[in-house]
Amino acid sequence: MWNFLKSLRLTIFLIISMIITSIIGTLIIQKPNSNTPLPELYSDEIIRVFDFFDLFDLYHSWWFNLLLMLFFLNLLICTLNKIPLIREIINRRKDYSNINLDLQQLSKSTYYQQLQAITTATTLTTLIKEKFPTYKQISDGKEERFVLVKGKYSPLNFLVVHLGLLIIIVGAIVGGIFGFNSSLYLREGDTASTITIEKSRNEMLTIPLGFAISCKKFKVEYYNNINNNNSSPKQYYSDIEILEHGKRISSQTISVNHPLEYRSISFYQSGYGFEEHFLFNIQSLSAISKSIKVETSLKETTTIPELNLKIIPIRYFPEIVSDTIKNEKMGPAILAHIFYAEGDDGPIKMNPPELFIKGTSKKFGSTEFTINFIGENQKFYTVLQVSKNPGIIFIWIGFTLLSLGLFLVAFYSHSLHFLIIDKEKNLLHVSFIKHKFQFTLEQSFNQLINKLKEESIFKEKSNE
Repeated sequence: MWNFLKSLRLTIFLIISMIITSIIGTLIIQKPNSNTPLPELYSDEIIRVFDFFDLFDLYHSWWFNLLLMLFFLNLLICTLNKIPLIREIINRRKDYSNINLDLQQLSKSTYYQQLQAITTATTLTTLIKEKFPTYKQISDGKEERFVLVKGKYSPLNFLVVHLGLLIIIVGAIVGGIFGFNSSLYLREGDTASTITIEKSRNEMLTIPLGFAISCKKFKVEYYNNINNNNSSPKQYYSDIEILEHGKRISSQTISVNHPLEYRSISFYQSGYGFEEHFLFNIQSLSAISKSIKVETSLKETTTIPELNLKIIPIRYFPEIVSDTIKNEKMGPAILAHIFYAEGDDGPIKMNPPELFIKGTSKKFGSTEFTINFIGENQKFYTVLQVSKNPGIIFIWIGFTLLSLGLFLVAFYSHSLHFLIIDKEKNLLHVSFIKHKFQFTLEQSFNQLINKLKEESIFKEKSNE
C-alpha cells in the first residue's frame, strides 16, 4: 500500500484526473438555480446522471474531495520518502573531501576567469585567506585550493515547496467540506439571519448566520445620470447593517469589488432587481367608517382581518385600451381575486377575478366597502453573494510557503565557488559552478573579480 501511495503513476493519474474534472466543471453549469433552463440544455437521462455524480456542484462532491485527499496522501508520502535522501545529500555536501573537480572541468564553467598574479603564491594565499575567510583551504602539491559551498541545505527547498502544496490542498478540502456560497435577496428594510444553499439540486439546506443582516437602503447609479430601466447601470450600492440581539454592531455601504466581511463571512454585491408593488385603498362604508391602505405584490395573499377580506393580485396591465379601433387608453390596471365574507360569521365567497383600473373604485358585499386601485410602486432588492471559506487561511499560508520555496530553489540552490592558485605559474583560477539557474551567479562572480582586482596585484589574463 505504501509503495502504491508513493508511486509516480498515482501522482500522474491524480493530476490528469483533476485537470479533466476542472474541464468538466467549466463546461457544465455549476449550482444552477430555479431559473436555469436545464431541460432545454440537457435531456432527462443526462440530468439524472449529472445529479447522481453531483456534476452540478462538482467541486463540493464527495468524489472530488476524495481525489484531493488521495493527492494529499500521495504528496505527503512522497515527501516523507525523500527525507533520508535529503539528509544524506546535506551530510555529503558538508564533507569537502568529496569535491574533486580538476581545472579542466572548472574551466568549462560559464563563470570562469584567470588572473595573473604579480606577486608570490605565498602572498596570494595570505591575501585570499584574509579577504575570503569563508572559503575552506585545501592544500595540494602544485595547487592551493579555496572552496566555498553555498546552498548546503538547498535540498530543504524541496520540503518547503511540498509543504506549501500540502497546506494548499488542506485548505481546498476544508473549504469544500465546511465552506458555502449562496445568494441572499434583500429588499430595502428587510432583515435576514439565515441563508439557503443547495445541498444537492433537489435538496435545500438552511444555515444560520449567527447574526442578522439588514438592507437599509439600495441605490443605483446610471450612465449619463439617466434613471430608467433602459439605461445601463454604472454602479449600485447597498447600505448594510449587522445586528446581534437586535442591536446594531456595524454598518457599511457595499458595492461591486467592495465587500463586507464579518465573522469570516463575506458579502459581495452581485446584482439587483425590482419588484412591482401595488397600492389599494379600502374604504368601509359601514356605521364606523374606516380607510385602510394596503400594499401587496403579484400572487401575494394580503389579509385585512378587520373586514374579513383577502386580496390576491394575479396580473398587471401597464395600459388598458377600451377601444382598439379608436385606441382609447384608460391607464394601468390590475386583475385580482377578492375573497370576503358576508357578515362576521358568513362563508368566504370565492368570486371571479376583478379588473381594477387605476383611480376607480368598486363596491363589494353587504357590509359596503369599496376597493380603489391607487397605483403601482417599484421596489428594488439587492442580491448579495454570501461566501464562507474557512480554508482560505490555509491556502494563503500554503501559497506563501510555495512562493518562498520556489524563490529559494532559484536563488539558494547548490553552487560551488573555487579560488585555485597555480603555484608554478602564479595564476589564480576563479570558477563558479551551478547546475540550475546559473544566471543568479553573475552578480556575485563579478563582485568577487572586482574585489580581487582592487588589490592591484593582478593583471588580467585571457581565458585558455
